[in-house]
Amino acid sequence: MLKAALYARVSSEEQAKRENSIPAQLRALREYCQKNNIEIFKEYKDEGITGQISKRPAFQQMLSAAFSGKINVILVHKFDRFARKVELSRSVKNSLQAAKVNVVSITEPIEDSPMGFFMEGLYELMAEYYVRNLSAEVFKGMNERALKGKHMGQMPYGYYCKDGNVYVNETQAEVIHKIYRFYDDGWGHMKIAKWLNESKIPTYKGIIGGWRTFQVKQILKNSKYIGENLWNGTVYPADFPAILEPALFHRVQEKSNLMTRTHTYRGNNYTKHHLLGLLYCGECGSIMRVKPNQDWQRRKFDTYTCRDASQYRGDCRFTKIFDAAKLESEVDAYLRSVLAGAPISLIVSKDAEKVKPADASKSQIEKINAELKRAKDAYLSGVFDLDEYREIRQGLEKNKKILEAKTEDAPAPLQANEKEDILRKKIKSAWDLYKNVQTAEEKRTILKTFIHKILIYRDRWEIVFYI
Repeated sequence: MLKAALYARVSSEEQAKRENSIPAQLRALREYCQKNNIEIFKEYKDEGITGQISKRPAFQQMLSAAFSGKINVILVHKFDRFARKVELSRSVKNSLQAAKVNVVSITEPIEDSPMGFFMEGLYELMAEYYVRNLSAEVFKGMNERALKGKHMGQMPYGYYCKDGNVYVNETQAEVIHKIYRFYDDGWGHMKIAKWLNESKIPTYKGIIGGWRTFQVKQILKNSKYIGENLWNGTVYPADFPAILEPALFHRVQEKSNLMTRTHTYRGNNYTKHHLLGLLYCGECGSIMRVKPNQDWQRRKFDTYTCRDASQYRGDCRFTKIFDAAKLESEVDAYLRSVLAGAPISLIVSKDAEKVKPADASKSQIEKINAELKRAKDAYLSGVFDLDEYREIRQGLEKNKKILEAKTEDAPAPLQANEKEDILRKKIKSAWDLYKNVQTAEEKRTILKTFIHKILIYRDRWEIVFYI
């Protein structure tokens, strides 16, 4: 007696309400099993998932049961329920056939013959054609909506939709005005998000305290606020009202673009703490920032902390803070000890990511050896005659000799003690200038000539040097 898995799928919530719904598919599959004396092992269903991918939860569970020998056949209402991509359908079916499990469509009977094989392939092609054609039609419809100025996608913060028309949410529009004015006045994304949360202003979804920097960024670059629709790289006039004056919007875009290109703005702390821009979290690799704090006696002091561990990001669990003045003094003390002869913990070459000339030559020599072998094999197989083979071989061997000479002339890699000597001289040269400058920016500039970055861990910190 055959033991079957029943599989049903719809690719959207809308389909679930139509005749092709999952209950309708399963009802037809059960009736088929009853009429044909087939035992039902289990029913599998995927809702709202496209048939163009194999990573469907129920689909994978069903395949697991099939490959473990628990079923003999998979029943579907139509082949397009199983897969809507020819390559995917063929690949999975071939694997199932090796496990002696067939896929059967109860509404598209296929006979075991060359014509049956042709018809099954035709059904698979029609299923994939349907998806591709539907995608083209959707794209065409979106283009038409864009030309008419209609809104597409999720309604942005500041608007709401009623009876198919878009209206301004006046309360949210005032918040948008403030966000743009704050940024225009020099506020950063994080500071704006903090103000929104502290002011208990709800997000688009009505969450108090749920503002994040990425939401502020999205608002600050959305051209819908000046009545423009951006679709497929083209700007179209929108048929819904604008919220902002174009002058303010474009001024903010210019400032944002300038910030992205130069990264010069770091706030007041960047002019006070010379390790900003050099310190990185050893746990997640994010840059460290300065955050004000106070001790039990309410004395205020600045601390270094991981940027991505802040309450407005929450991407790193390394929330430990470090007294900024103390850490800066420790780094200076360590550099003085290096000048006095203390061991150097970590060194990195400025060209560490580049291929060394000697290594490059060796790699090219290996390629030439492989080409020489291929040329010889081609000659022995009759692809080249003797004169052609000799000409190719002579050219390759000439190039090989040049590369071998480069490899022999390449300087030997520096030993650890040689690197340390070079680095100490570089630090000493910079230190004479460093100890006499006053501003944080001057100190930072000097340190960057021999320090790549400083990594901070829970129990230590490490300086990664240039040589």
